[in-house]
Parts: sequence; C-alpha cells; structure tokens
Amino acid sequence: MQLFTVVEDYVYALLGQAQAEKLEDGAVVATVPNAPGVVASGSDVQECSADLYARLEDWVKARIQRGYHLPVLAGIDLNSSEARALVQYHDGDPKPLPEHYYANEDELEVAFAARRTPD
Repeated sequence: MQLFTVVEDYVYALLGQAQAEKLEDGAVVATVPNAPGVVASGSDVQECSADLYARLEDWVKARIQRGYHLPVLAGIDLNSSEARALVQYHDGDPKPLPEHYYANEDELEVAFAARRTPD
C-alpha cells in the first residue's frame, strides 16, 4: 500500500482542478484556478501532467515556506502551524527560497529547477 504525504494529497486535489488546452501544434498547456501563476506544458497530456505535478508541488512548498495562505481542498487544510510543521518535516531540509518575486517566467523556471536539483 502506497502512502502519500499531505503535500502529495494536496497536489492531487489541485490536479483534479486542472484546466488543459491542446494547442495547434499538439502540445498541451494546463493551469489550475486555485494555484495562480502555475502554468505547465508538454508535448502531450502525460508530459504536461508530469510538468504540472512538479510545478504544483513546488508552488505548495514555496507558499508554505513563505507563510502564504493556501485554499482548503478536499478537506486538506495546510494553513495551521501543525500542518505546516508536518509538511516541512516530510520535506527534509528544503533550500530557502528567495524573498522576492521573479521578474519573468524564465527567472521562475530557473528557481524551480534549482530547488529540484540536489546539492
């Protein structure tokens, strides 16, 4: 039996809200209304889904690290101090995020890539 962390459960709840669009060239782009600023893409639905999962996971962790409010989804409330402590405990030793917003999508992508790359 596979066990999921609370972040994984939350990300799956977000994935259930995904809105995808197929582009003229066959590529797929997806967004999630409850995750503003998250845009994923891929050459097909599977690639886009994998990209969306990774971006949503980073988005949730970044919001938790910065103390931002997250919507309650599927009965999962990550806003309490207990839930945030649990998330950080399961995440190991996360890299600190910069305290500023990114000027464009390229800068944001570089920041997310750096978080996914082990030291």
